[in-house]
Amino acid sequence: MATLKELLGESYKEGMTFEEAEAALKSCNLADLNKGEYVSKLKYTADTKALTELAEKAKTDAKAEYEQKLETERTAAKRKRAREKAYDGLSDEQKGLFDALLKDDELKLAEDGESFSNFEEVTKGIKEKYKSLFPKDDGSNDKGGLPPAKGQAPSKFDEFKDYVNLK
Repeated sequence: MATLKELLGESYKEGMTFEEAEAALKSCNLADLNKGEYVSKLKYTADTKALTELAEKAKTDAKAEYEQKLETERTAAKRKRAREKAYDGLSDEQKGLFDALLKDDELKLAEDGESFSNFEEVTKGIKEKYKSLFPKDDGSNDKGGLPPAKGQAPSKFDEFKDYVNLK
């Protein structure tokens, strides 16, 4: 059991009167164990409030993180659909070339979220640099290289392919 000197600490004086000891004890924050006050009510209330605020903050942060992740996934899905739409009618070689050379952040989603607003502009330089992969509008391929886009007239490549298969 604690002594009076230990309880009062610096307030303790040798030869204290009962009234002095009682006054010194009132300044100490002692819990009345008979009333079940193991922790001061103020401290308990403050700690409970702090825990509640932390829990709410954690919920809010988790919800914001989830919503951000969900939005990122939605945007990725929209970009995938827009890319598929932009690639419609292109050959596998053309798609592969665009996949290799285009950075995802170069292409801007249109307001509808279903297409890219700047696809033609961004791919123009690639099409010019790799003309053999992109036939002219009349269906011919000016360099007679790789196959034209789907739905285009056959190129010299198709004739060459048939020639190689015959041998």
